[in-house]
Amino acid sequence: SQGSSSLVSGMTMMMQLSFEFHTENTKTHGGTMRIIHRIGVCDADGVTAVATRDGCSEIVAPPKVLMKMLEPLKRTNEVALTVNDSLKVVTATSFHHGDAAAAAAAAASSSATPNILLSAASASVLKTETSIASDEFDDYNYRDDRGLEGEEAAAVLGTPPENANEEVMLVFGIKEAKAMIQFCSQANYDEELRVILSFHWGGRPVIFETEGESFSAELIMATLDHKLLAGMSAMRERANRRTSDGNGGGGGGGSASRRSAES
Repeated sequence: SQGSSSLVSGMTMMMQLSFEFHTENTKTHGGTMRIIHRIGVCDADGVTAVATRDGCSEIVAPPKVLMKMLEPLKRTNEVALTVNDSLKVVTATSFHHGDAAAAAAAAASSSATPNILLSAASASVLKTETSIASDEFDDYNYRDDRGLEGEEAAAVLGTPPENANEEVMLVFGIKEAKAMIQFCSQANYDEELRVILSFHWGGRPVIFETEGESFSAELIMATLDHKLLAGMSAMRERANRRTSDGNGGGGGGGSASRRSAES
């Protein structure tokens, strides 16, 4: 069978999308059936997301490298992607909103002891964490001059986190990110398209983009504001120390995966 599509105008001047199929009937040896489907369509005003790339950090990587980091994360709608320029490591952690509540309570608390109930609720959730060294990417360009751009850039981008020159945490939807990465891996039959990840810090959009010979694709997603994530880095460091102590230390390679139920 073969198909074709065209735009036709009906008697009522309504635009229609027409699909025409010609199917050969093998039982009658030569008979051909023509099937036409018409669907009414109308103009639509699309909404285009706009995000500035001025002064952003960039990571360029093959889709398989990014999927190796995101694929182990199950049963979570969002991922917390932490880019640590001091350690030259990118970490992906399954994210739950109870984590943000516990971190905010810990940051707002004047005492050294965080809210016990919120911490217990966050610790009861099974978390998966994967890490990849920056040298596994095709290109890694982290901006470590935040606060030096001037008042004009600050007016556009807003106020960065205090430790933005060392580390940023980006929380966004993992389902959409995986779909974009999968598209990049299968859009060309002969080779994978490289993924360009552009970001500033939590609260600013994160951009996934790629480009083929005859097309380009872009995914822009909102991220959770860094003010809501204050204290999560300290909580993660404490969890890592407890895990390391429980395992008796241990070395690492270029990438690693860890799963823990913190308590």
